[in-house]
Amino acid sequence: MDRLDCRREVDEAIGYESLCSQFNREDVEEMAELIVDVLCTTRLTLRIGGEELPAAQVRDRFYKLDSGHLE
Repeated sequence: MDRLDCRREVDEAIGYESLCSQFNREDVEEMAELIVDVLCTTRLTLRIGGEELPAAQVRDRFYKLDSGHLE
C-alpha cells in the first residue's frame, strides 16, 4: 500500500475530522503521521520504549487504533 492510501485509511480509522473538531488539529495531524510512519516502514524492527520489537507486531497493533484510543 502506498503512503497516500495508508493515510486515507488511517484518517478514516481514527475519525480524523471528528478528532480535529475536539482537539488541536496540529496534534491530531502529528498522531496520524506517526501512525502512517509505523504502518509504512520497511524496517524489520522498531524501538518502542527502549525495546526492539518486530515491525510486523507493531503494525498489527497500530492497525487496531481508533478514535477512542487517541482521545
